[in-house]
Amino acid sequence: MTNYNQMGSVNYSEQIRDKNIATLLAVFLGWTGVHKFYLGKIKMGVLYAIFSFTFIPFFLSMIDFFVLVTMRQDEFDDKYNGAVPFTTPRNWKADRKDKRLKRRGNTVIFERKKPEQYSGRPPADVTYRTSIPRVAGLMQNKAYQEGIKYFEDYQYRNALERFQSALLVNRDHAEILFRISCCNSLLEQREELFANMEKAIKNGYKDFEKIQTMDALAYLRIQPEYDEIKASGFLNWSVKKEETPLSSVQQPIVEEVAQEVEEVREPLSTDELLAELKKLGELRQKGELTEQQFAEEKQKLFA
Repeated sequence: MTNYNQMGSVNYSEQIRDKNIATLLAVFLGWTGVHKFYLGKIKMGVLYAIFSFTFIPFFLSMIDFFVLVTMRQDEFDDKYNGAVPFTTPRNWKADRKDKRLKRRGNTVIFERKKPEQYSGRPPADVTYRTSIPRVAGLMQNKAYQEGIKYFEDYQYRNALERFQSALLVNRDHAEILFRISCCNSLLEQREELFANMEKAIKNGYKDFEKIQTMDALAYLRIQPEYDEIKASGFLNWSVKKEETPLSSVQQPIVEEVAQEVEEVREPLSTDELLAELKKLGELRQKGELTEQQFAEEKQKLFA
């Protein structure tokens, strides 16, 4: 009993029937039926051996040779490796597939082995698999591309959500973190803006010209810490508690936009509506409208 258990614990996956070996046996020793014995066709192998003194096994082995040569590997496995021999573990086929996937980087396998001591019926082996997404470029990152479209349509909250999803594929990517910072700026999320911009620069973002000129980051540039951040080469991103009110700067612009909207009495056409939305979006990116004011003015356009 002990010897049988030891034999069952050995990995016999190397003894899988090989198509090339079967082909060579068929062409050189096929008339004796050796290839039939190798493929597990014992009865046919015996018949080949009995009639080996005639030419019948020779012609049949040539036919077997051409069949094996033209047979695909998956067909060979299904036909001759589908029935598991007694010396092969039950899950040898699954093990081969797992090894191939592991080499390709598609699957990571975690195994829970049987305990050495157990009472009653032994528990079955359990194999856990978890897929890990491959790292893709930004052009292949669907969430990032969707975030760009939302951003261009002034839907900053949706853009922020998609950019955060894009980080699951391109983890800690500097460009994605910079885009998230732009959304934080437009949504006036001060602490998140500082944290994500600092992280983007630490991960390799170097286009400081955009930080100093991009309209979406106007909210960042009016913060009291900005001059110190710029003087430090955009390395020191410590946040102060105090914030400067913007109402005195924004109020005249808001009143002007509200007055222009009120003057439009007739329903706007599609082109006019898009033009007004674009104008509001540009004002929002420049920091001249808060997120709440932007939402209110947009609501008036659709009223």
